[in-house]
Amino acid sequence: LGSGGDSFYECILKQAILRPLSAGHLRSVFQNVTVSAIEKVGAEVDGFSFLGQCSINSPETMKRMEHLACFAPAMLVLAYNEDRSQTAYLVEAENLMRTCMHMYQVTQTGLAAEQYDIKVKPTKLTPAARQKFSLLR
Repeated sequence: LGSGGDSFYECILKQAILRPLSAGHLRSVFQNVTVSAIEKVGAEVDGFSFLGQCSINSPETMKRMEHLACFAPAMLVLAYNEDRSQTAYLVEAENLMRTCMHMYQVTQTGLAAEQYDIKVKPTKLTPAARQKFSLLR
């Protein structure tokens, strides 16, 4: 998740909140796609929860997270506020936010790189080799 799909999830959730007449259907769609996404690309490595990337060419989730995926914790909290029975959203949001905060803390400037590789040993987040910069958008 990141630049390739963040807007999709946000739009579904916003529509469910802003359009009460179709909210039931949209909330169901949001819940289904969010749970599927977290199951498919969500992972944890030594305390770092992340939303990795997957490829059509490989069933394996790449241990790489874009800083744009840091939209997910806020989106999950917003979804939790709409349906308090979904406590898993809140737990996942907290775990992802810890990783997102660390992505910004490990740089000298306090700005996150575009992508981070999650290294297993030693456990650390490092900017992807070709992503040792931040794009100012």
